[in-house]
Amino acid sequence: MAYRYQILLFITIIIGGCGATTGQLTKEEQVQEDLRVKSIIESRAPNSDAISLAPSKAPIQKTGEYFWREETCKYKITIPASGNIRILDKPSGTYGVCSKLDLYTLSSKLNILPALKDGIEVDSDALVVLKTKKYESGYSPYALLYLDSFSTLKVADASNPIDDVQLPKTNIYFDVIDNLKPVSLRRDEFETTKEFQDRVQRAKKASAKSVVLNYELSMGYDPDTETFSDSSYCGSYSKNLDQKILKDNTRYENQSGSNGFGAPWSWTKQSGSKYFLKWSCANYDAIPRVKMKISDARREKGNIIAIVQLELEAKSWNRSSDYKRAEYGTSYSRDIDEYTKIARVKKFFVGNKKSGEVYAVHDFIKPFKSKVSGSSGMAKSIIAKDIEYIPVYVPQPQYPRRSQVRGQSGYAKVQFTITTAGGVKNLVLIEEYPEGWGFGRSAIKAARKLKYNPEILDGVAVEVPDVSYKFSFEMAK
Repeated sequence: MAYRYQILLFITIIIGGCGATTGQLTKEEQVQEDLRVKSIIESRAPNSDAISLAPSKAPIQKTGEYFWREETCKYKITIPASGNIRILDKPSGTYGVCSKLDLYTLSSKLNILPALKDGIEVDSDALVVLKTKKYESGYSPYALLYLDSFSTLKVADASNPIDDVQLPKTNIYFDVIDNLKPVSLRRDEFETTKEFQDRVQRAKKASAKSVVLNYELSMGYDPDTETFSDSSYCGSYSKNLDQKILKDNTRYENQSGSNGFGAPWSWTKQSGSKYFLKWSCANYDAIPRVKMKISDARREKGNIIAIVQLELEAKSWNRSSDYKRAEYGTSYSRDIDEYTKIARVKKFFVGNKKSGEVYAVHDFIKPFKSKVSGSSGMAKSIIAKDIEYIPVYVPQPQYPRRSQVRGQSGYAKVQFTITTAGGVKNLVLIEEYPEGWGFGRSAIKAARKLKYNPEILDGVAVEVPDVSYKFSFEMAK
């Protein structure tokens, strides 16, 4: 084993010392890198995870490919105690450099040390994440490949289920999700501030804050490794979002018409509405594999599954439009209203849906903070306390001319969706006091310029619907 480590150290030194023109380590940095590698090799415990000795600051490969954007390439691999690594599935990156990479040729440059158990090398799984960066060479920029992260993955044993844990049942139903709505109250004209605050708190206690949902993913069997693994595909083509259609109210109609020259044609139009539940699938790589003998796998075919446990906060439907107009030469058009709610991935369970046994659990998030859409209508501190979305930039609204001349004070409250870029859209005026003095119109105009920090869900920016903000208009004393 010591001989193998010496070879790996030698390879690391050779890689670090070559290609200085591609932005690799300086002499001083290389000395520190050699000491780092030596320290890791000498300090490994008898029970250790697999590790990559690739340098953290220097590229591991000059690809020779033209650089046109930064890319991330993910590989799930098996690291055997002896022999070459095995790629478990296709890399998640499918464009440009990622589509042309050969991880087998890169494996020596990653310098992977197998996992240790009682001082003996054993098989293990890992997730390798590579990223590209720009390297200027002459007239054309090329892509340099860096190791972004190297993390071990769980491999569960079907012969050793977890005690006192049962596999959750799927429970995603439209009525449950449709009825999970935020508390949104309006203050009555003759209601005091305290009365309104008390009513908001009572409604908040009486309403559900969130619900836990379970969604089933299928798992496929690989006889070469004798393991089940996630067989769903969810990637950049779907913006890293998985989904379930909760309700489909669309219909198809045969239509006909003619173009500007009088040539007739016919097409099918799809119209109506659809309701979706969506969640991030960016961490599906973390779903553990399950080791099972081939004879047992044949018997349990279709029973080994993964459960994605989701947590959905009380929120209203986010409406968008899926529109494709009818054009001459095409046979299909659509005009569909899409309603979506976004859930968060809470846990992964892997187990047997027939017996209810659980082989592995992977936990992700903390519980939601409670949130309510009502406010006293009197102070901004109420909104800051009850709603977790605080803008990073608030424009100064223009005081309505007539209200300013007559010394009239008031407020207006708007509701909107925070976009993935931190802007706002779908602005709606939900409260104005007093009405008819121009406060609502001025608040809508100012709200278009509100800026927020984007909401990040499992590493992916997502839209946040039903956020509200109140603009107060008070004359200077």
